Amino acid sequence: MKAIKCWEKAIQIEPEKQKVWSLLGTAYYYTSQLNRAIICYQKALKNNPRNASILGNLGLIFLQMSNPQKALYFLREALQLSPKNTQILSAIALTHFSCKSISRAISYFQQILEIDPENVTALCNVGICYLEEGNLENAETCFQKALALKPDNSKALNNLSLVYCRKKEYQKALKILQKAATIDPDDVIIQQNIRKLEQKNSPGLRLFYLKFFLGVIIYKKEKVLSFPDGFFLSKSLLILPRIIIFH
Repeated sequence: MKAIKCWEKAIQIEPEKQKVWSLLGTAYYYTSQLNRAIICYQKALKNNPRNASILGNLGLIFLQMSNPQKALYFLREALQLSPKNTQILSAIALTHFSCKSISRAISYFQQILEIDPENVTALCNVGICYLEEGNLENAETCFQKALALKPDNSKALNNLSLVYCRKKEYQKALKILQKAATIDPDDVIIQQNIRKLEQKNSPGLRLFYLKFFLGVIIYKKEKVLSFPDGFFLSKSLLILPRIIIFH
């Protein structure tokens, strides 16, 4: 709140200064005052309509406000100005994912991997998209590549276990989840999944129907995607950058 008061005073002194409007917009964003953030960013754009960061920030805000059409408009404008900005590419991919345009989401995540082949988050996000499509082989490949780069990534392990659950390889899935639990013992989802799989492998519960979920975190808000069959996973790596830092 102190930062907001400072920037509000600064904007009264220099109302035409783009950077101050942008910084005030970012301050409003971080305090969830999204409508005020939009006004500030739009004022900043009046002096510099070709600022990719501000356009990207507006796109992220509209995505958070569940307005994918406006989000895509601003994000595409930003991408034209900064075509290799992986944050913008990620935001566009996640917007398409939220609209169930999975193939388009995959194409944008793959563009990130062309720029940064070792981007673990992008690899996991592509894997999640393939899971949504039911393409288990490609999903497994993506998660394995991510884990080769970062073996201690508990969420990638958690999501890889979903692949084996969908393949009905429950023992293999359980082993992977147990490894994930040693890395992140406080992850509630991992612990829930372990209990579910232990029940699944119990002789008295062979016919027990387990429904599994893949959790998608966007801007601290959790959305849950249910799969038609399979198992109960996980807090995924589908995470938007909170803000594209103004520069």
